[in-house]
Amino acid sequence: MAVGKWVSFVDLLNFAVESVKKGAGIKLGRPFGSKSKHKKLSGKENLILKMRNEGISLRKMAKILKVSVNTLSVFIKENGL
Repeated sequence: MAVGKWVSFVDLLNFAVESVKKGAGIKLGRPFGSKSKHKKLSGKENLILKMRNEGISLRKMAKILKVSVNTLSVFIKENGL
């Protein structure tokens, strides 16, 4: 729950709902292994390869593609680019 002197009504409500669900044995959060099939960089493989061949750094490529360097690195590794 929120730390501090003031706690909003929504925080209290969320805490109560989560407590009830946990007590009932319901798992909270995203189910294991249910990551999205569509990635931010899907369909941009050729552009990424072109930029890599031109010697553009990962940081600059990530900025151009508007994603984090980590997102780009993981995408490159997962897709063998």
